[in-house]
Amino acid sequence: MSDIDLYWRNFLRGQVVDFLRALIQEALLSFFDFAIKEKLYTEEPNKIESFKKATDTTDLSKIQSVYSQNFNFNYKGELFSATLINLPREFRKIIGNKEYNERKDVGERIVNVIEIYHEFFVAARDFGFHRNKDAHEKKEINSIGYALSVASNVMKIIELNPNRIRNQDRIIAVKQNLNGLIKSILERTNEEFLQSDDIEIEKEKISNLEESEIAAKMDQMSRSMEHIELTLGWYIDNFEMKFEKIIQDKLGSLDIENSNINELKEVISKSKENIEEILSLQKIEKEDELEEKQQEIIEDVEPEENLNHPKKNKAFMSFVSKDSLTSIRQEIKSAKEKKEKKQKELLTPQQALGEMWDLQGKFSRAFNCENWANLAQGPWRHLAIENTLNTKEKFLAFDKIKNRYDQHKEIIDKQINSELGEEFFSILERIHWN
Repeated sequence: MSDIDLYWRNFLRGQVVDFLRALIQEALLSFFDFAIKEKLYTEEPNKIESFKKATDTTDLSKIQSVYSQNFNFNYKGELFSATLINLPREFRKIIGNKEYNERKDVGERIVNVIEIYHEFFVAARDFGFHRNKDAHEKKEINSIGYALSVASNVMKIIELNPNRIRNQDRIIAVKQNLNGLIKSILERTNEEFLQSDDIEIEKEKISNLEESEIAAKMDQMSRSMEHIELTLGWYIDNFEMKFEKIIQDKLGSLDIENSNINELKEVISKSKENIEEILSLQKIEKEDELEEKQQEIIEDVEPEENLNHPKKNKAFMSFVSKDSLTSIRQEIKSAKEKKEKKQKELLTPQQALGEMWDLQGKFSRAFNCENWANLAQGPWRHLAIENTLNTKEKFLAFDKIKNRYDQHKEIIDKQINSELGEEFFSILERIHWN
């Protein structure tokens, strides 16, 4: 059995799954205590079979039915039905979208607590899905993305749990299993992406592909890495920076080993650089690179009327004729016109994702930045598309972007204020959202 397969399944077995199941059951009881106190719920939850079974069972899978159970809520005399999963959406309908958002923005208690419980129950439900998969699918699942998705659900259950955690031994077991998973991912990532022989083989394969095949491979590899990046990005933001605080709040002091996390970040970053190097082989003739290289030649000489100046043009004229120079100038002019035309063209969201993917590599090379501090990083690209962030102001003010932007503001501001930054926001402005 692969170590990756073993470690993600360990979260779903033995004392660890019993510990997490108990946290979920305590949260169910706490939620209805809160709802009854706030007069959002006036019935007796234990009279509902799915709730009674969920809070009494020792089997995680038997909790699942409570997430699809409709409960009758009441807000200021207005009755409405909702599940634990869609409660924020149904409550929003009752008080109005604008008022809900305003309350959420100011951190109003009822809205804030409902949102936290919603996120907790989504993670708990998904953890239950993983438990079913572990029970019924015995074939090894060695996907890094899948293993990290299980780990992220575990960490959300611990972080968002509203009650004090009393069992220190169990949470230490979670930490140890998580460290083991990270080490296995490091070994796997090193094997797959950091062996130069394999990279050369991939380069040779890609060099023989047609343009359409290259685009498909780029998309496939991009999605694969973004799956890891999205999950790992959540993991780094929510585990590395918050886990020690969670432990202090719920258990008291506990030393956290961060060396594995930093090493994993470095490996993932190097892995993506290798992929970008492979894919860039077929893009070397792009118009902007052609323009840059040809412009370097032009800048070696004075304007066209000085072509016959022996001192200024001796080296240049040894291999470039006047006709060749005229031809180069025409190519540059044509390339500029194409670039200007391209900048005015509307893009579909999928085309925009592709162009932003190209920019991620350019930002990385130009500013020597990690993916977590890259303006065109995968999670941000998708957030921009999914939330119609079509201006710089909207993009930088969006909560899930702003938090990481504030952490890496100095390096990201350099990217924003560069020509590449202008190109990035130009892409967002040109998206045809319909």
